Amino acid sequence: MDLAIRQAAVLADTSPFCRFAESGVCELLVDYLAGRLHLTSWVIGELEHRARQPAHAQLRALEGRKPPWVANPPVKLAEDELRRASALAEGWRSLQERRSGAQRDERANLGETSTIVAAEKHGWAVVLDEGKARTYAQRRGLTVFSTQDLVVEMAAAGELKEKRALLVYRRVYRDATDAAFEQALGIARATMGV
Repeated sequence: MDLAIRQAAVLADTSPFCRFAESGVCELLVDYLAGRLHLTSWVIGELEHRARQPAHAQLRALEGRKPPWVANPPVKLAEDELRRASALAEGWRSLQERRSGAQRDERANLGETSTIVAAEKHGWAVVLDEGKARTYAQRRGLTVFSTQDLVVEMAAAGELKEKRALLVYRRVYRDATDAAFEQALGIARATMGV
């Protein structure tokens, strides 16, 4: 089992921050990954937007830190990398619009795609929850974690109480079960030797 804490660097999308914020513990996520955690400027833009919504208001605690959000400066993309991330996001957006019949914001999916493109450039791990983005990143050879992976790891390390970790775990995917959480927690503890 890979652990995020053992990675040299981790690029995260917006989703883990939102799930942790909904449970009132988004600062624990940033503190746990500390200097390993990186964000693209597009993810920061999404977080700034989300922090204005009542469900994610706890994100303001991260926005008010010095430096804001995470310890590392925003990861930027070169012009050709941005074109690639934009084209990938547009393709996913078009597919989603065809399936749902609803038009999506032109910025939709740029958090995920900019995270993937930046991770490929630097050789870093990623935290993504959206299925298509996860599958794509894995096919590109990236080490991929989900919010569920992080909460299990943090609970195993004693950085997040098990009850709180289970609440966040359940928020990520509809089919999350207590049994799956307990099994993952056992594997994480064995991996960590705790």
